[in-house]
Amino acid sequence: MFSKATKDYILWIDADDYLTKRNQTEFQQLKDPLNDSVDSVTMNYHLTFDENNKPTYSLKRNRLFKRARQFKWIGAVHEHLEIYGNIINSNVAITHGKG
Repeated sequence: MFSKATKDYILWIDADDYLTKRNQTEFQQLKDPLNDSVDSVTMNYHLTFDENNKPTYSLKRNRLFKRARQFKWIGAVHEHLEIYGNIINSNVAITHGKG
């Protein structure tokens, strides 16, 4: 995966994940001034929703990370990255689609 990336940071999302319009704006505001000392950024991951489409279950995941760190993937299914270093938390949310 890292060999295909060309920018300093990689955003990891699955094919059925997306950012709402509001979260696209928040992501842009987070990304533009991002300090080079940041190794990873956690984001909310909304997984389930009520009848009004409000999140009922979410968790924090490392979703934006520095390419140069070459973090390692753990697991074959429901994988995650072994992240360490300077990690900041954001309020940006990634929504899990019904894919």
